[in-house]
Amino acid sequence: MFSVQPSSLIGRSLAIAFLVAIAGCQMTDQPLTFTAQQLSTTDQAVSPNQIIRIKGVVVDQVPLADGAIAYELQDATGRIWVLAKQKMANQGDQIEITGKVRYLTEADNLDSRDKVYVELES
Repeated sequence: MFSVQPSSLIGRSLAIAFLVAIAGCQMTDQPLTFTAQQLSTTDQAVSPNQIIRIKGVVVDQVPLADGAIAYELQDATGRIWVLAKQKMANQGDQIEITGKVRYLTEADNLDSRDKVYVELES
């Protein structure tokens, strides 16, 4: 007959738990994916400068004086602005980007949904 020793079960369980923990740590190196609604909350649930990922459709684009372009990205939950140093997409394109979360100050005098944006990593 085959018998399992309690100590070998504990050892195997600990080894499996350790491997799962290591795999979980490796996954956190990747930027988390957020929706426009999650980023647009006024309580700054996402830390400034946090690297995140977001995807959606480009619904508007505004060229800026310094050659940068602001893109308005829409997903199923809402819209958010993305700042890029150069042209990266056209209106109607489905894109996925990685960038830093930025918050405007109260002095910018914009309504609350426009106080957060994502700056593309260069």
